[in-house]
Amino acid sequence: MRVLLIQPDQKRSLGLYQIARIEPLGLEMVAGALKERHEVDIVDLRMAPKTLEASLADFKPDLVGISSSFTVDIYETLRVAETVRAANPRAFVFVGGHHPSLYPSDFKHPAVDAIVVGEGEITTRELVDCLAEDMDVTNVPGLVLNWPDEQQATGPRGLISDLDDLPHPERSLTRSYGQAYRVGLSGPVAAVETARGCPFNCNFCSVWRFYQGRIRFKTAERVVQELEDVEEPAVLFTDDNFLVTVPRALEIARLIEERGIGKHY
Repeated sequence: MRVLLIQPDQKRSLGLYQIARIEPLGLEMVAGALKERHEVDIVDLRMAPKTLEASLADFKPDLVGISSSFTVDIYETLRVAETVRAANPRAFVFVGGHHPSLYPSDFKHPAVDAIVVGEGEITTRELVDCLAEDMDVTNVPGLVLNWPDEQQATGPRGLISDLDDLPHPERSLTRSYGQAYRVGLSGPVAAVETARGCPFNCNFCSVWRFYQGRIRFKTAERVVQELEDVEEPAVLFTDDNFLVTVPRALEIARLIEERGIGKHY
């Protein structure tokens, strides 16, 4: 199957995205989970806002996945879905991210076929495999399916137990945008995840709800393996709380020094 993953543009004059414009690591992780069995590409519309129609025409995807992390991204995500549906009515369109996972009802829209709830790597792989084999997608846990009159949840998907089992992010698919990923005036910057979740439950934050109040870690060895894949001179750790366990952070630092991975962190 041909799967196109899309990072929508954020059409706002001022905000976090103007200060930090980071590679779409979540999409790269999903691509890493799909690449062995399917053909995958990523389009970052923040970097090339006029390429959507051309990408759809050239790549001719069977499935299109759209990332929608924040509440303010809803309308642009749905606009992208509508564009996809108009260009390729037969493509299966799904969305994922924090807001769709917590409020899937906001994506009950005729241009969206399904919402991936929670972590996307395993659920998306099973969804694509299921469609490739013409099987019933209601058997894939972790989805909310849009039918004409209602939404149907396929059942909860448990959190990934061992983050070291995750695929490495498929950074090659965003390499052409790499020089534009920045934090403030520093760049180019690569994004690296070493953990997921946070032990606190702040009432302004969606992280603990998304990760069900749990925090999980990649081992220090796995972290430096990912760092060795990074070509950019600077790295942003995307963890929700990198220093929640200081001894682990020190072990990562020790291995970075031991391997001579000289970056700006």
